[in-house]
Amino acid sequence: MIAILGSLLVSYARARAEGLGLDCKVGIAQRAERILGVGIASLLVGAGPHALLLEAIVALLAVASLITVVQRFAYVYRHAGQVDEALQAEEHMQLEAVQQHPEEVRRVKRPALDPLAKGHSSG
Repeated sequence: MIAILGSLLVSYARARAEGLGLDCKVGIAQRAERILGVGIASLLVGAGPHALLLEAIVALLAVASLITVVQRFAYVYRHAGQVDEALQAEEHMQLEAVQQHPEEVRRVKRPALDPLAKGHSSG
C-alpha cells in the first residue's frame, strides 16, 4: 500500500510543480525506474520463491518513491520563491512600460459569448 501511495505522490508532486511553472524532473525513482524495477525482475524471474523477490523489489521501490517525493517537495520549496520573484519583476516592468507609454496600451478584446453555451438560448 505504501508503494502505491508513494508512486501516486511522485506523479502528484510533479504535476503540482508543473502547475506552478516549474519543471520538476528530479528524484531517484521516476516513472521509468519504477516500471523497469518491477517489470524486468518479473520478466526474468517471476515473483521468485514464495514471492520474496517481488516483495523486496516493491519494498525498495516504496522507499525510493518516498525519497523522490521528499526530493521533489524540497526542489519546489527552493525554486518556487525564484519563480515568484521573476513574476513580480516581470509585472513591475510591465507596469513601468504602461506608465511611460499609456497611449500604446491596447485594450484586450474579449471573445463574444457563445449563444450555444450553457445557460443561453438561441431563439
